[in-house]
Amino acid sequence: MATNNLTATQGEPQSQPEGGISLDRLAPDVCGTVSRIDTDDQDGQRLKAMGVCLGRKVELVQGGDPLILRVLGSRIGLSARLARRVWVQTCAAPECQPVTGKPVAG
Repeated sequence: MATNNLTATQGEPQSQPEGGISLDRLAPDVCGTVSRIDTDDQDGQRLKAMGVCLGRKVELVQGGDPLILRVLGSRIGLSARLARRVWVQTCAAPECQPVTGKPVAG
């Protein structure tokens, strides 16, 4: 089984471990940018077909198995087994913060 160890290194926050956290450990309603994918070619192609690739912003909608991701404005289901192979850097930008339903003071 060939393994692709793809890593995006630009703009990674210093506060997270190198490579970030695995997608299955991302908190619900939190965005992250895909920084590494550790899969064989077949799973890598499957992820790419769903829009999950290096540098892509994803949001965990719901954890579990399968977990639900928001990618490119669509929701997709992803097995926990495959999610453990995708690593993300969480996003601290204001537009990436969870929506709480509370009005923003201004």
